Amino acid sequence: MELGVEFRDKEFGTYRQAQPGSPPTTTLAGRNLDYFEQGARNDDFELPLNLVFPIIKNVVPTRFFQNPRVTAMPEFRSETAGEDAFYVSELINRDLRDPLLRIKDTVQLSVFDGYVLALGYVKIGYATEFGADILPTEVEERKKFRDKLKEQVKQVVDNVLTVTGLRASTPPEPPEPEPIHVEESIRSEHPYIQWISPFDVVIDPRAREITDARWVAQRIRRTLAEVKRDRRYSRAKSELTPDAVDDSRIAETFIEEFQTVDVWEVHYKDARAETGIRVLTFAATQEQTKVLLHEDNPYDLGGWQYEQLTENKHGHRLYPISTISVIRPLIDRINSTFDAVLEQVDKFMAKIAYNERVLPEGEQALDQPTIGTRVKISGTEDVQGAIRVITMNQVQADMLGLVNQVVDLVILITGLTRAQLTGLTTAQTATEAQIGQSGQNLRRTDESNTVSAWFTRVITKYWRVKAQFQDLTEIDLIKDAGMLNAETGVQQTQWYPPLDQARADRLKASRFRFDLEVSSMQKPNLEIIRAQFEAFMRALMEPVVTQGLALDGKRVSVQEAVRQWSRFFEEYGLGNLSKLIVPVQDPNVLNSLLTYGQKPEQTNGNGTDRLAGQVPNRADLISAAAGERGQGASPV
Repeated sequence: MELGVEFRDKEFGTYRQAQPGSPPTTTLAGRNLDYFEQGARNDDFELPLNLVFPIIKNVVPTRFFQNPRVTAMPEFRSETAGEDAFYVSELINRDLRDPLLRIKDTVQLSVFDGYVLALGYVKIGYATEFGADILPTEVEERKKFRDKLKEQVKQVVDNVLTVTGLRASTPPEPPEPEPIHVEESIRSEHPYIQWISPFDVVIDPRAREITDARWVAQRIRRTLAEVKRDRRYSRAKSELTPDAVDDSRIAETFIEEFQTVDVWEVHYKDARAETGIRVLTFAATQEQTKVLLHEDNPYDLGGWQYEQLTENKHGHRLYPISTISVIRPLIDRINSTFDAVLEQVDKFMAKIAYNERVLPEGEQALDQPTIGTRVKISGTEDVQGAIRVITMNQVQADMLGLVNQVVDLVILITGLTRAQLTGLTTAQTATEAQIGQSGQNLRRTDESNTVSAWFTRVITKYWRVKAQFQDLTEIDLIKDAGMLNAETGVQQTQWYPPLDQARADRLKASRFRFDLEVSSMQKPNLEIIRAQFEAFMRALMEPVVTQGLALDGKRVSVQEAVRQWSRFFEEYGLGNLSKLIVPVQDPNVLNSLLTYGQKPEQTNGNGTDRLAGQVPNRADLISAAAGERGQGASPV
């Protein structure tokens, strides 16, 4: 462990705080966070030009998930494989939409780390009423059954003693429940996805990939009191003592509520374990190290509980380097040049030269910022000869050119355009701007593919945990969108058929692959999509398309088209535009609407006008075929 920590600090970097709220000590990748927040590290420059902040704020959002949605596909053929995959997709997407689980927020934190630090981690597991990863074993189940029997026998004895008068009827006081530390995003009896700081993870230094590592460790900072209350840990936890404090008036139990210890979870591969992985947990203080737990990892994940998101990864080193780390020397150069430019501006301001003819009160007037100040000069000397303004070249052009060249190098490394980074562009033509944008799109697409593949692995492990421990029959699945009530205009709630035990068991035993839908990666251009949708609807309204659908016994639902079209305006609070369509009760109004906008045309010689497209009645057909004198054959 010590060698692994030393190797990580040397190859990846550190971000340590002696106490919560204290300034962190950073090295290597940890310095990128300083540059993001301050523009430089620990006040290296008096007035840094923070270019890292706009770079990160322009790149990272393109890697985020706006509306994550996954599709499950079965790995083996069966009669119910399609339906089972559909239910699995809906179960996962239901959790992704749940705001209390905060899966999207957790994923975004790791995506931020993946770009800024080149490493991002999440942990997948299951939480019970006792906390995260605290799962009952067979021994605990038997013990719970024995305790229940003992409690029943005790109640019978107490009742007999109370009835016979040998014991007063006083109900026992219930024991106080032990406080359990549970994060808000971790729900009881539910799988979880938890963000893990890359500076709290240590990987076997002999490996070059996390999949090749023999062990992976995580540091968890907990209070000493929380460690002693954790029901999983062995009796060795009671031997942990708080570090000495200067104030002897503070009780030891009170110190335990605030003093923290480092709890290390070491996950290592062991072929004898049922899942192939065992977990060794120990607590380390300044003076003590105690083993708290050593057991098999209960999760059947086919790998670690952790999923690693990497940036610029190659197979020659374990810890990759971030793009921000690459451009840091250029950022330092920009800051130093910017400092020099500001120093020139301060030193080489316009100066005022005057001779001895200017009286002392005139000197004071020259220093006054008041408009219209009078400067007194002795004698008859000309003012131009007594006072003169000396102007100097404040900023050298070559220094400004250097700044522009360094900015161009930063743009080259990050894949951004000058317009995105500075708000300005040097493109002289639309073609130049399009070429720059195309290069930027290529970089962003590659990064999005990396994040998408990582998120797919996360969801695969999340589903395996969900299928292994959660009762699927207790979950109700609601459809994304229901039809509107024709009378009220309110969207009706529609539910999928419930999961029975047979289907739940089949889902738990099956294996599925997951794909992230392409539209989930970034927010689309709604203006373009609206225009495309409207063009599509106009094409559907063409007579040829309408007649072709009619031959198949189908038609285009205008009401459904308006409902789908209104979804593009939900971000502006106009998501219920479909309510504009209401049922027509009056038949006269309905007939008027059917003939609205049609041009009248002349029919037979009886002087009666008929609207174009209106279905003729039988009398008109007979009259048109027989002529004015009734000659000719009747068509009916």
